[in-house]
Amino acid sequence: MAKLTDLKCRRLKRGEKASDGHNLTLWHSKTGSKLWRWRYRLEGRENIYALGKYGEHDDPDARVFTLSGARRERERAAALVKKGLNPSIERKQARHLQAQQRADAAKAAEAIRLDTFEVVALEWLDSPQMRHVTAAYSNQVRRTFKRLLFPAIGNRPISEITSGEMFDALEAVADQGIAATARLLTAWAGQVFAYGIVKRRCDSDPTLPLRGQIRAPRPKHYDPVKPEQFAPLWTQLEGLDTPVGWYGRILLHVFTRPSELRAMRWDDIDGDLYRIPAERMKRDKPHVVPLSPQVQAMLQEVRSKPWAHPEYVFPGQRGRKYISIAALGAALRKRSIDYWQPHGSRATASTLLRELGHDGDLIELQLAHTRGNSVRASYDHSEKLDARRKMMAAWSDYIEAQIYGRNVVAIGGAVA
Repeated sequence: MAKLTDLKCRRLKRGEKASDGHNLTLWHSKTGSKLWRWRYRLEGRENIYALGKYGEHDDPDARVFTLSGARRERERAAALVKKGLNPSIERKQARHLQAQQRADAAKAAEAIRLDTFEVVALEWLDSPQMRHVTAAYSNQVRRTFKRLLFPAIGNRPISEITSGEMFDALEAVADQGIAATARLLTAWAGQVFAYGIVKRRCDSDPTLPLRGQIRAPRPKHYDPVKPEQFAPLWTQLEGLDTPVGWYGRILLHVFTRPSELRAMRWDDIDGDLYRIPAERMKRDKPHVVPLSPQVQAMLQEVRSKPWAHPEYVFPGQRGRKYISIAALGAALRKRSIDYWQPHGSRATASTLLRELGHDGDLIELQLAHTRGNSVRASYDHSEKLDARRKMMAAWSDYIEAQIYGRNVVAIGGAVA
């Protein structure tokens, strides 16, 4: 019997069968499919092995074979029969094994996807371990991770990250001139790895050898504003009729730490006093800031603004409760003001109030640089409040004098 050719295979009509020899046949079924069949004997019984369909290209996984492909598949099946194996059963077992291997590979890939540094870090941020921190702090960690660390190691399986990788990622942050942030990231990443260890996602913390190895930040010194700089600075701030602009104006007068004023609430104002709760203070102790008449007038004006908020004095944008830590600095840079930073209001007030003859201890007290025991601190805050009111009023008078060109008489009597 003549063997099949590709042309005969293609021209085979429905209902017809054609043999290629060695019990291999091609059958054109009534449904239109061309099917390869091979008859063989195993353990004295005749069996039929369904190779698959006829096609113009071989695809063993889909059980599609050309003429040459069907011949090779018949030879493979015949070799199995010689070993006493049923080719149909062997194929089913092989397919089952392949499916299991694919499932295992997909499961492993999914495990890696679920155990990347980014996934574990975000899980840690939402975990019960972070319930004791404020939402603002948690959001700060999240934003810093996304901006500076996730691009470098976020997609890496947390169990595979090495100390060398961490060092390179953190040094890249320090190279941007923000070494202090790099050190913060080292500590935060260490907490992520500690969480991963507890949750069996990794076995070690690669940040441990890096403690003290990330370069130290240069200490920041905020230069005080010179008297002649008040007027141009105030002009720029007045040009910002926004929460950021009013925040800058009031910050000059009250010289708190920027974070202590940004989150100011209307409920914090008690007559002519701004009472800052302990959780907003650097040393976790409540603080009182006397508000000069000028500051009280500015706050009344802020209340009347169309953007005024019922809870926060300096409301933020895009869902923020209050303005961001970088908002004022960014606004000043746009206006080419490079001689004053928000934190510099403290150095400015401290320097100039001393030059005007005000008591150094009173200034330190108003800066919340409390010294001594808690009883003495409480006494100072209550008993020196009138003196602090006078000093804060004098400071606002001094600022206005510099802006509008008036003379200020220092405590010792000299004209400043």
